[in-house]
Amino acid sequence: GKIDLFAVSGNGAAPQITYVNVTAQSPKEARKKRKVHHIGDSTSANRGSWMHHLVALIKEGKYKELAELCEMCNDGAGGRNLRTYYQQAKLAKVLCDINPGDIVMIGNNGTNGMNRTFEEDLNLYIDAAEQFGAKIMLNSYTPHGAVSRWAKGYNGETQTFDSYRRDNYDVITRKVAEDRSKTDPRYIGFVEIGMNADKIFNAYVDDYQKNGYESRDAAAKAIITCFTDHNHYSKDVLACELMLNGYGKNKGIVEQIIALIKNK
Repeated sequence: GKIDLFAVSGNGAAPQITYVNVTAQSPKEARKKRKVHHIGDSTSANRGSWMHHLVALIKEGKYKELAELCEMCNDGAGGRNLRTYYQQAKLAKVLCDINPGDIVMIGNNGTNGMNRTFEEDLNLYIDAAEQFGAKIMLNSYTPHGAVSRWAKGYNGETQTFDSYRRDNYDVITRKVAEDRSKTDPRYIGFVEIGMNADKIFNAYVDDYQKNGYESRDAAAKAIITCFTDHNHYSKDVLACELMLNGYGKNKGIVEQIIALIKNK
């Protein structure tokens, strides 16, 4: 029931809209296989990130159970935050592709700026997607890489990771998820990435001999060297695939998504 217009122009000229054509569309029907649209920044969207890698692996024939349940769509964009993603019509593109029963998964937003309205913006994204017929999942951020001034995320004495994010954007995302779980029937659940990543990495290090390393520290360093900086982990697939697959009793991203889709 609303039309959202945003005009931009270059070279200092005043932006203006000279013509708008509105065409009514017939109501959409649910797809035979639902889509899961993921909205995030480079830490989920770029080459080597978990979402990019997941889509590539599905195309190779892996994760067949997930592939049978849905089509995973990487709608993330590097260098964006909730405001610029919206202003550049990337949110509009996702909304226009939603059919009833599709899922919009939102997370990994905030490293490129939060704005004071981050919580309000996140809720607006959710409300908009739901009005177009989608169900909602949220996810926590991937952990900080234990490099540079974030190296404190790895304790060299105990060879353990504690690098999940305590940043405001992750805290607020968790708050919104908690609020929605109590009041929103179209919200289907939360995918825990950051805290689980610490548990997964630590379990992998505990099994250093089984995994072919000479020491716990060597196993940990194999994970740390995957990170090109504290945000991105594209140097090697180990960290990414551990987050996707989980390790031991610790659930990875794929298992969590499957469980949420099946339950809802």
